Amino acid sequence: MGPEVYLKALSMARNLAVQEEREIRHFTTGVFDLVPLGNWRREPKIVDYRATGAMDNPRYYFRPLKSLLIRTVKDGGQSFYIPGRFEETIPLFYHYIIQNFDDR
Repeated sequence: MGPEVYLKALSMARNLAVQEEREIRHFTTGVFDLVPLGNWRREPKIVDYRATGAMDNPRYYFRPLKSLLIRTVKDGGQSFYIPGRFEETIPLFYHYIIQNFDDR
């Protein structure tokens, strides 16, 4: 459900931006999960239902891959996949941000 809520919120924000003659593009998305995605950046066919064997690959059905990592940044921006357990990856990510972007 999370990726669909995200897509709806992004769509609403983009629609409001258009009314103000602005665009929402070039942003960063991230997914923290346990699902092994392999080298998803070099295998775009895994999210193309027309590609031979795409629907036989379990990664095809992983909504965050299609919705957050590929679809919403296709017109600009970056996406990152952080595999691992939340109790490990989120604190490490937090400390990385604090160490690298703290302006104190």
